[in-house]
Amino acid sequence: MIGVWKTDTIGVSVRTKHETRGFEFTSGKAVITIKIHDDHSVTGTIGSAKIEKGKIRPNWILPVKMSGLAFTIYCGKIGKIFENDPLDSKEVELWLPLPEKGTLNIGLRYTQGLAWYPMARGILTRED
Repeated sequence: MIGVWKTDTIGVSVRTKHETRGFEFTSGKAVITIKIHDDHSVTGTIGSAKIEKGKIRPNWILPVKMSGLAFTIYCGKIGKIFENDPLDSKEVELWLPLPEKGTLNIGLRYTQGLAWYPMARGILTRED
């Protein structure tokens, strides 16, 4: 898994909560590019937001056969993903299965406050 991985342009939805109106969703487009280093650190971008202190970890919560999830990449706090993203700062993770033929079907999740809100799905392809 060490190397550079990239998606095509994917749709991303950001969810915000308003006290009187419930949830509001804002959508935009982004390309995810990550570099997994041999020390398990991860750098890259999610749209216009930079991943500077990411870390890839194995999924110890549920076995892969039950969850389909082999790894998570904790991205830390990132900024705006697309131009009209309403959140200046958010904590996100990438959820990854085991790679298949140089691709990964990933999920981008907003995890602040344990929300686990699914923001996007995409396919990462190995670039190198």
